[in-house]
Formats: sequence, C-alpha cells, structure tokens
Amino acid sequence: MDSAESIPDRLDDPRSLARRRLLQGIGWGGVGVLLTASVPCTIRFLRPQGLHGTGGPVELGTIQDYRSPAVTTRWVSRHGLWIVNRDARLFALEAVCTHLGCTPRWMPDRGLFRCPCHGSRFSPEGEALNGPAVEPLHRLAIRVEHDQVLVDSSLRAPLDRAVRDPRFFVRL
Repeated sequence: MDSAESIPDRLDDPRSLARRRLLQGIGWGGVGVLLTASVPCTIRFLRPQGLHGTGGPVELGTIQDYRSPAVTTRWVSRHGLWIVNRDARLFALEAVCTHLGCTPRWMPDRGLFRCPCHGSRFSPEGEALNGPAVEPLHRLAIRVEHDQVLVDSSLRAPLDRAVRDPRFFVRL
C-alpha cells in the first residue's frame, strides 16, 4: 500500500468533509463574534456625542467658586461642559468638538483646548484655531440665581451670537 493512498485526497471523503465543516464553523463563528463585538463601537461612533444636556438648568456651585480667571474642567465628564472665567465674563463651553463630536481636552500649559481625535485646537473663548474643525465650540446658557451658577445645556449658541447675547455669559 502506497503512503499517498492512505491520505484522503478526495473531496467527498467523510474525514475531509468533517474537517472542512469544522473549519468553516470556526471561521463563521469568528466572524459572528467579531460582528457582535463591533456593534456597540459602531453605535457609539454613529451617535452624536453632544447629547449631554437634555434637561433644564443644573447648579454648578456658587459664583465665588468661579471668581478667579480660569477654565474649570470638573464638569466635563458629568455635564459635558467647561466653565470659563475670562475678561470679566463667566461663560460655559460645550465640551464637544465641532468636527466630529469628540471631547477636547483643556491644556493649561498651552492655554487652549485640543481635540485628541484629529488635532483641532480651540482658544479659551471657543474659537477654532486650526482644523479640521472650522466652527467654534458652542456656548451654553448660563446665569446666576441666589449666588448659584446655573447652566442650561439645552440652550446653546455659536460663538458669534453668544458673545452678544446676555443669556450666554455672566458679567463679573
């Protein structure tokens, strides 16, 4: 008996068919696992990222908490915004890059916001300094009642309108 005759080389051999079905099952199972695992990532990618605020105003501390010129980053993860005290005005910036909706990071050593996704940079006022984002960050409605700072993320405006509209800044 020749050694070549003992190896199944026919496509209809039962051992060859069983092995092929096993490998196909493993392959299709891997594809299924990959597709299942990618669904949450795909949904997160396609969903708009700026949906932090859908309710009414939120209290973010007293006006005394924001007296010194600074960018307050403590509300980014919870409410998706920064509180900025600049040029005797207090305003709230939406923490959503206008390019693709990523969350920029405040870089105090450089005095600007930088988006980690594609490198867009924004001034502390929210102006787009370089692309790919060309639109400025949005400002959110802000007011002070009974010494409490209230930000309403359901009311937002582009920078050019917000700098003139008193609903989007508080004079200090």
